[in-house]
Amino acid sequence: MTNCKGSTYSSMHQWGVAFDFYLIMDVDGDGKTNDDAYNNATRIFNQVGAIGKKLGLEWGGSWKSPVDLPHFQLPDWGSTAKLLKQQYGTPDKFMKTWNAGSSVKVDQTAKAPNVATSKNKTEAANVMRKYFDSPDTTIPDHIRTIYRSFEIDEMQTETALETVLNDVMQPRFKKFRASFYSKILRLIGYKGLINDVEKDKHYQKVKTLVDGMADGKIHPAIVYRELLAMKKIRDDELAEIKAKEAADSTAVTDTTVAANLTIVDSIATIDTPAAK
Repeated sequence: MTNCKGSTYSSMHQWGVAFDFYLIMDVDGDGKTNDDAYNNATRIFNQVGAIGKKLGLEWGGSWKSPVDLPHFQLPDWGSTAKLLKQQYGTPDKFMKTWNAGSSVKVDQTAKAPNVATSKNKTEAANVMRKYFDSPDTTIPDHIRTIYRSFEIDEMQTETALETVLNDVMQPRFKKFRASFYSKILRLIGYKGLINDVEKDKHYQKVKTLVDGMADGKIHPAIVYRELLAMKKIRDDELAEIKAKEAADSTAVTDTTVAANLTIVDSIATIDTPAAK
């Protein structure tokens, strides 16, 4: 995410040491989230910025000019790419040094647990847990409960789902019930942006099940079974989409080959002397 010219290598994003974040939440209360990606009316960017700085990141919101609220970067090479360009020349050369200190060849195709990611999420959960009971009334609900999201991300789907449903029934999470709807949707495979929760049938089904369970109207076992059924349907949908994309790709390739053969045949016909 940068407006810098590709050949200048002036952006820390180009060097792989920076990232930006945005919001997926209805800040202004109009029922939509797609118009609030950078809405800092609740000063949430400042809160996230403070957290990032505690984790050792440089935050663009601390800059005098430009003030870049969504921006974080590693602080090791200064605030600009000047030192990186002097030392490495290009991002490609710099990135080749990332694993230079390791004597172990990493299998990039292996699906083994990512220990580094797991460690980072555990540490992030530990950092964020203190905000749950913070007396600061400006901290939004999703920041208070985000530590639980980091913990849940480390669990298998079934275990994570059981944990979330158990959390819904805990008095300490009672006022955060709405935040669990999207967590459950993500767990069962619905990870896309929901622009209008009132019209989204999957969101509304999860809400009905969770509210029914929390209010004692639906047995937790039934809710758990229904959510797993939704996951099965979603898994089948994604598999079907993937198969269709693969089939379309094959069809395009076959069409291209056929077209090329037709061209070759036409050229051969033109080049062949007429029979006498």
